Amino acid sequence: MSAPRAAPPPGGRPRRAAARLRQLVLLATATALALLGMVSSPGPQARAAEGIVTIELTSVTPDTLSAGGTVTIKGKVTNTSGKSMRQVQVSFWRSTDAVTTEADFRLLLSSPWDVPIGARMGGQGTDPTRNLFNITDDARPTFEAGATAEFTVSASVDQLGLAYPQPGTLYLLGVHVRAIPADDVNQTVGRSRVFMPYAPEKATVAPVVLLTSAPAMAVDGSLVDDHIAGELTGRLHTLLRAAALPGATVLIDPGLYDELRAMSDGYSFQGNQVAAEDPRAVAARQWLSDFEAISNTKYRVPYGDPDLVAAAAAQRLEVVDRAQKALTGEHPLAALPVAVWPTDNHPSTAASRAFMAPLGVDLWVQPSSTTDLTTLTDGSTRLLYDRTITTGGPGPAPQNTLPQRQGRLLSQLVVSRRPTVLPVRTAAEAAVVMNLPGWVTTVGLADMPSSTQAVPDADPAPISGAPNWDAIVRTQRRLEAWYDLAGQTSDGVVPIAQVTSRSANPLLGQHAGRYLTEATAAATPLSASGLSIQMANTFVLGDTSGTLPVTVINNSDRPVLVKVRMTSDNAQRISIPDTALVRVPARSSASVQFTPQARSNGVVGFTAQLVTEQGRTVGAPRRFSVNATNFGRVGWIIIITSGAVVLGGTAVRIKQVQRERARQQVERAAAAKVATGPATPRQDTSSRPHP
Repeated sequence: MSAPRAAPPPGGRPRRAAARLRQLVLLATATALALLGMVSSPGPQARAAEGIVTIELTSVTPDTLSAGGTVTIKGKVTNTSGKSMRQVQVSFWRSTDAVTTEADFRLLLSSPWDVPIGARMGGQGTDPTRNLFNITDDARPTFEAGATAEFTVSASVDQLGLAYPQPGTLYLLGVHVRAIPADDVNQTVGRSRVFMPYAPEKATVAPVVLLTSAPAMAVDGSLVDDHIAGELTGRLHTLLRAAALPGATVLIDPGLYDELRAMSDGYSFQGNQVAAEDPRAVAARQWLSDFEAISNTKYRVPYGDPDLVAAAAAQRLEVVDRAQKALTGEHPLAALPVAVWPTDNHPSTAASRAFMAPLGVDLWVQPSSTTDLTTLTDGSTRLLYDRTITTGGPGPAPQNTLPQRQGRLLSQLVVSRRPTVLPVRTAAEAAVVMNLPGWVTTVGLADMPSSTQAVPDADPAPISGAPNWDAIVRTQRRLEAWYDLAGQTSDGVVPIAQVTSRSANPLLGQHAGRYLTEATAAATPLSASGLSIQMANTFVLGDTSGTLPVTVINNSDRPVLVKVRMTSDNAQRISIPDTALVRVPARSSASVQFTPQARSNGVVGFTAQLVTEQGRTVGAPRRFSVNATNFGRVGWIIIITSGAVVLGGTAVRIKQVQRERARQQVERAAAAKVATGPATPRQDTSSRPHP
């Protein structure tokens, strides 16, 4: 095979036109074959061929093409056909057509597995000893169903015959596997493809790293499992290395931070105790120390990283409230600015951002199909990233191996020719970022260009897999009652908010219900027999008031703070105020006094009920009666009061009669004077009162 053809001279329009024509033919062929596949009905053999074997690429070196270089592809082939095969051979494959635009690149990402056709190597003019790898030979004549074999093939760049290789171009390379399945003919039974850029010059990326994990901490400070310990030497370790890259923007869940702090001092999970000297606790301390040493820009996500977009769609305002209460002002991360990074399936919108406004969000990290950095009207920053940039491709599956992820990323950087945001949330994404070549520079968001015209928000996506909001609310109420019963209502606000906020983390997936149950198992509600009241059935009250005893029995394993509430059947006659709060130790009892208030004589029924400080009822109610027998004193009070009323009424009546008589006498005297003239005055010696 001849050496790579030289790039056309700057003024070489005919050559550029010819190259573009080749690309148009390539794309037209891809489109035609795709349409043909839609309308044709291939036979069973053609339909099955793509899935007969699975090819997993384990390495492609180097990560870029250059003149005089050699490309080596390593991987594994697994026979998934269900039948044995003969003459199984792996061939180095390439397409010689250059890809120079992002549109062409994206079209090839979704192209069928046999487009472009390209060519296998190993024939005339190539190097079969390096271009081919035989899985079967005399020592292994058949490749049995379910068997796996490793392979290595390589080719020099000079042998590839690339069309117009130059910086800014990229190519498709890969492998073909040919074999003779049992009772069949020689055919291509598997293919795998990977993008590779040619001699790139430079590119800029801004890694944004999210440090979070599926929650593990229970309300009592223990852990429901030990999965975080495993991640400290795996996923979380890789993510932290990515967070330390120059310029990386780091987001951390305060809930994870608290779980690691708890692990650092030694911890328990499922009845197992891990000492502070245990390697797992040591790893937690080291991780926190390494995190504190990172000087890059840091943000915190809402506590527990709950699915806030799903909460906004359901208008569950309590989710925002829990996230706020879960982080106290004294928390080591409280001073960090706030960022929200929803899942790819639940992108935020203007409406959901308004819903989250009480959190004071500074940075919105938003999945999209492009990169964009925009300052919103409220002063916060919206950062869009291409959600597929590190997912690998093209097909067939598996297309998300590390070489394919890295080849996809590097090739997209070359053809997009703009700074790009790299999302880093998984170990696979972190591995891609950690393997960036020297021609790729990592920078912070401050060094990214801002958009002059914001990209519109995507249409709201249907919410799927949302947390069980009602179950979380029921658990919250149960926890509030549990702390209230212990007399620790204020102490329970933060741990309740933390565990319920964690329970809405989308990383829990289908295990969210199990986490919620296990994380709150220590807060088991008391049964009706756990607390009870011991008292007499009848009390005799010999005065208008008196102090009587009642005993509270606690058969549970935890101390409680309760009082007794007495509800009267006739409060107008006899009533009893609530008793004072009494703390009853576990497996013990305590006495408390109650004071009936009698207003009349007789027997009145009551219901005694234990209640918490906040008024929640606990235990079974108890019926009893009070008999007020203070009749003599009450009777005298009634007689005296009645007599006073009678005497007062009589005196008033006497005064009224006296006034009436005096008025009548004056009227008679005036009438007599008018009839007879002046009269001789005479003294009135009668007993009537004078006017």
